[in-house]
Order: sequence, then C-alpha cells, then structure tokens
Amino acid sequence: MVVQPDHRWPTSPGLHICCNPKAQPTSDDISSLSPHRCMRSGRDDDPRSHCNPRKDGPCANCLRRYPPVPCYVQELDDPSNGRGAPRKESIQSETSLRFADHGTSSGGSISPSIEEPQVPTYPGIPLSRILHPIEDPYPYHEAILAIKQEIKQSIVDDTEEVQPGFVEDDSPSDTKLELIHKRLKFMDPGMQDAMHKQLESPRGVGGVLSMLNTFNTMPVKTTLRNTELFHFFHNYVAPTFCSVDGGSIPPLFASEILPWMMKSPLMPNVAILMASAAQNHAGMVKHSETLHIKSHVLSLVNKFIQQDFFLVGNQALRIVIHLVVLELFWGNAENIWPHMQGIKQMLRLRGGLQGMNDPLNAHVLIVTDYELACAFERELDLQSMETAIATPLPIRENYPAKARCPVLPYPTTFLDCRETLNLSITAAEILDDVRFLTTSITSCFLSPELEPTKTSKIQSTAAWLHKRISAIPPLDIVSITPTSDIINDTIRLSALVYTSAIQSLTPLSQKFPPDLQERMYSNLSLVGLQNWKEIPGVFLWILLVAAPCAKDDHRGRFLRKQMACTGMAIGLEDFLLGTACLRAFWLVQRWIAREGVEVCCENDAEGEDEAGLGVAIQSSGLYSM
Repeated sequence: MVVQPDHRWPTSPGLHICCNPKAQPTSDDISSLSPHRCMRSGRDDDPRSHCNPRKDGPCANCLRRYPPVPCYVQELDDPSNGRGAPRKESIQSETSLRFADHGTSSGGSISPSIEEPQVPTYPGIPLSRILHPIEDPYPYHEAILAIKQEIKQSIVDDTEEVQPGFVEDDSPSDTKLELIHKRLKFMDPGMQDAMHKQLESPRGVGGVLSMLNTFNTMPVKTTLRNTELFHFFHNYVAPTFCSVDGGSIPPLFASEILPWMMKSPLMPNVAILMASAAQNHAGMVKHSETLHIKSHVLSLVNKFIQQDFFLVGNQALRIVIHLVVLELFWGNAENIWPHMQGIKQMLRLRGGLQGMNDPLNAHVLIVTDYELACAFERELDLQSMETAIATPLPIRENYPAKARCPVLPYPTTFLDCRETLNLSITAAEILDDVRFLTTSITSCFLSPELEPTKTSKIQSTAAWLHKRISAIPPLDIVSITPTSDIINDTIRLSALVYTSAIQSLTPLSQKFPPDLQERMYSNLSLVGLQNWKEIPGVFLWILLVAAPCAKDDHRGRFLRKQMACTGMAIGLEDFLLGTACLRAFWLVQRWIAREGVEVCCENDAEGEDEAGLGVAIQSSGLYSM
C-alpha cells in the first residue's frame, strides 16, 4: 500500500523556503527572503544559502548535511504577483509519508511501499545475497520519511504545543493527532522507535557521530555522492568492522575507534573509499568510481606521511591499517602486503609494537596481523615467531561459554555446556576432540618445559579422529531442518578438513575439496549470521578452517571478511582471548608447515639413499635389470 502524499514538491516558479525547524519563518521573514532562499544555510549573500529544490526529496543543501536532517519545504506565491503572501493551501498541506516496501507480512497486515528513495540508508546486505548473487544485487528499497515540524513535534512529545503561526488549521488538535497516529500504524516498529527517539540534539540522528554537526565540517569535498557514500559507511560499513552480523558493535569500537574516524584528517576520505568499494563489491556502482576515489585517497595519504612522523605516526598507522582492511574485505589480496610492509617500517621508526603509545591501535595491529597470517597461511608480518610465542596471554576462566573456541584449553568440556551452546552430543564431542588435538600441538610451542608430543603420535590421533568423524552420515537438509542441526553438520565438515590436514601434514588450503566448500557455503547461508553470533568462538574456528581455501572471488572475500570481523569482535571484547584464539590456530598452521617440510626432507634423503644403494648393487654385479 502506498500512502499517497498530499503535498508535492513545487514545480512552478515561486518562492521555495527550506525552513529551519527551530526558527520557523514569520511573515516579515518571508517578505525579506529572496527566491529559493534556504533558511538553514546562513547569510543571504552566501551562495550556499540559495535553496536548490529537487523534484523528489530534500533540497541539495539539506541533503549535504550530516548527520541527516529533515527538509521542510514550503511553496509560496511569487513575490512579483503583488500579493507576497503564502498560499494557504500549500502551507496547510498534510504530511507526506513514504515507506519502504518490505513485502506482504503475515497476518494480513499492510506493508507500504516507496516510489523512489531520497536520503538512502542501507541495512546490512543479507548473507544469501553475498553467497548467491543475482543480476540485481541490491533490490532493497529504503524507508524515507519527510514530515513537517508541527507533526514531528506532536509525535516526539504529545505535551509540546505546535508553534503558533506556522500552520493555520481549523481542525481540532485531537483530530489531527488521531490522523497522525493512524498513519503511524503503517510504519515498521523500527521506524516508529526511531521517530520517538528523535531529539533536538543531533545525537538523536547521528549517535556517536553527532559530535559533527554537519557533513560540511569534514575534510571532504561536499558533493551529493560523497554524502551518500558517507551515510552508507555509517549505516552499513562501520558496523561490520567488528561485529559478526553488523547488528551490534563492541562498546570499545563505539566509544574510541568510531569517534576517531570522524575526527581524523584523512579517515573520512578513507571511509568514502570503503563505502564505494563495498558498493562496487555488491554490484551497485562501477569499478571506475572506486579507482578514482582510491587514487585520490592514496595521494592524500602519501602527502600526510611526509610530515614529521613523530607527530603523525599514530594517525598514519591507523589510516594504513584501514587500507589493509579495505583490500582484505573488498579489494585484491596482493595489495595487502605493500601496506603491511609500510606499517612494519613505520613501527620500526617508533620502536616496534612495544614502543607504541597507543595501546588500542597496537591491539588492532596485532589482531589484524594474526588474522592475515591465518587466512593466507604465512608468517606474521609485524612480529617474529619468537616474540609471538613469548608474549604471555593469560585468559580468565569465567568468560561466557558462548565465547569458547575449540583451540584453547578450558576447565570444562563442550559436552558439559552443550545445552548452553545448543549443540548436539555428537557436535560437542567433536569439539572436545578437536580441542585435545589442538592443545597437543600448541603445547610444543607454548610449553617448552614439557616433553613435546611426537609428530607420529599427533598424526595417528588425527587419523583416528578423522576416521571416526567420517563415519557420521551427512545431514540431509530440507526446508524444515532445524538450524541447530545445520550448525552441527558445519562443525562436522570443519573437523573433517582440520583432522585431514593434521593427519597428512598438508596445508588447510589443499585439504578442502570443492564439494565440501559448496556444502560449507550453503550451511553458512542457511544458518545466518544472527545465529552464528550466539557462538562466536566456535564460528571463528569454522571460519579459520575455511578461510585458507578462499579465492579472490565473491565467496572468498566473504569468508576472509567474516573471519576478520569475528576475530576482531572477540578481540575488542577481550583482547587476550581473541589474540589467544588466533595465535593457537596460527601455531597449528606453523606446526603443519614445519613438520611437513621435515617429513619431505626425510623422504628425499631416504630416496637418495635407496638410489645410492641401487647404484652400488648394480656396480657390484648383484643387481640386474
């Protein structure tokens, strides 16, 4: 259902006034205004003060403002007609409400639709759209609300009276409020909550971003496209940096990192680049736009780091690590390593990670370094293996059960807390076996005082587990299959790949056959990120197993991105826990690589000995062909 607007944007010549809600125009103000004057914009002689009305949506001046503000437009008669008075029917026009089309809901409720978006906001792209893209990669329309000041004031606070002189209406106020609330019934609950939370302060619109009154105060060229990209970064990109599903972010990110992004001299430009890259990845914009913005941002970064590094070092490190994140999430993996080498050189100038006076940034660098090493099965870039092993990471034992990861030791088993995690007995036993196998490997590095477990014994244990897990029949997934069963099947798939790699001393990237990859993608999509968020520790291990096989395609970038976001989400909640999980998995990868090389060398040596023995036997006449 479409709520038809009673007031259309003016198309005929006349005086268009974009009103400031805190200072509504009086008759004297109207008579002194020039045509197309925007009362939000400043002085009358300021070119920016001239309103630029658009056929649909707010005027160009209001559209550039950040955080977003409602634009209230009144059409008045042309002053040249001699009357100079506002048209009463235009001022008395009812509020225009437009809503997004979310499809027909159950229970016979009516779902409004929209004609054309005005100031877009972007929800998180569903996982199914990422894993199975179609020709129209982003068909979801956005909810737009344009409402006049007196209506807004009545909804926010029913006790507050409408400002006199703004609207002349003969109808009783009760009737008007009844009409308003009747129309609000068609709104989504989330939109109703947002309406009731609107405050006079910009904080009601921008949240932690409200320290910036307008988009014009940022060191960014104020174009309509930049404004849209920045809104996209705020609504979609930023929440996915360190959240499993993009629906909630750690308090540390909201209180420390996000405000810094808004106040940084360069980060707003990087934010616009990230938004364009994300839209290009989703098929919403052309790649040429992202390349153009990227060249501009890189030139700004190069100029910035040419300053005194002792003054801009922390800013430069934070900027470049976000360029690494950009390439990991939406770009080319080959472009990550030049940025990491630049970070390594900058850290050397500051005395290494230990010499940084920005502990939060140091934590982000360490977690990102481990995530990249795990995703690409390589050594750490920002610290040596000796330093990584020697760094103590004490873990508290009383953190929530849902954060438990099967690569760390715990006083209790997964079988003991399976009801809390909603796991089956089989899945809990698999996770306990995986944890035993993993800790047997990591103790070789982290507990040198203990006698290391022999490689052959670890291999035989992995082979026994792999045989046991292979005997479990695969799940036949149908439309009514419970989500918990699909999670258990995903744990089974990950354990098959994990134990196979340890058994054969082969990298994980070579032990993930295409049929298992397809089933893994399907399971991840069917479960949904909101359900995976309930067990982030187990989900992180699943993604760490799957990420090394990821390619530079749509699915591969999703796996790496989701692994990095999940690891960062745990790390920002508990840095020691998140880093310990990533380090343990990375040590398993390093053990596989080290032992695999040793086995290959032994096999080569045995082959040479056998060849030499054959030559000796042949030369003595005892061996004949």
